[in-house]
Amino acid sequence: GISRVVVAAVDPNPLHAGRGFSILKNAGIKVESGLMSEEACVLNEAFNHWIVTHLPFVIVKAGMSADGKIATAAGESKWISSETARYHSMRLRLAADAILVGVRTVLEDDPSLTLRLNNHINKPRPLKRIVLDTCARIDLNCKLLTDQFADLTTVVVGENAPHQNIRAIERKTNVLIAPTVNNQIDVVWLLKTLGNQDITCLLIEGGGTVNGTFLRQGLAQRIAFYFSPKLIGGENSPTGFDGPDIKSILDAIQLQNPIWKKIGNECFLTANVVYKK
Repeated sequence: GISRVVVAAVDPNPLHAGRGFSILKNAGIKVESGLMSEEACVLNEAFNHWIVTHLPFVIVKAGMSADGKIATAAGESKWISSETARYHSMRLRLAADAILVGVRTVLEDDPSLTLRLNNHINKPRPLKRIVLDTCARIDLNCKLLTDQFADLTTVVVGENAPHQNIRAIERKTNVLIAPTVNNQIDVVWLLKTLGNQDITCLLIEGGGTVNGTFLRQGLAQRIAFYFSPKLIGGENSPTGFDGPDIKSILDAIQLQNPIWKKIGNECFLTANVVYKK
């Protein structure tokens, strides 16, 4: 029979934590914990974060040029990243419960935001699609509202959005009316709402403004950036992280435990986001 069980990490869920240990010990089985606990926690970081905070684990993902641009000054962005890098990024979607973009991304790119992997790879839960649209100005004919997954789309509109626009969207898909702060969706409220809907991992694939909103408010836990070996330049070309200027280098958002990986001809960077307390 089994005489010894080695556990990497303890379940942070208070409903379960320690119960399995007690059952095993009462059965006369020796239990040891802590082996490679840090590695185990990384593997389960999204769920652990959600259990402890009741908020989704937020990953900000962006594909950009070597100088940090996500599009040209004319708005052209297809394709900065290679097909190999884009396929690699599908793994992030596979691990996420929902993917979020801003309405500008929908208006400019008309994305599908679907999971495009080999047919033999099954996702336990369907990927939900969320659009931040303060003024309810989304194109009613966009893919997110008209494709076969339209019922998985939620358009988050501001409380002061035109009622006729809201009703038009409701005829297409789900609408969530959110409070606003400075005429923008209250993303803190949104994360709490998504957490209550059992969204454990939220993947942000917005433009620089949306990315900046989550990063500057201390709401993102990880970044996932793909750097393509090309230079775009130009002061009017958007970057992957926009917002108010940072005056001091001491105020820069810090990245911890960075991991660099070569994906074809591109570089992939993922790291934890660390905020000043």
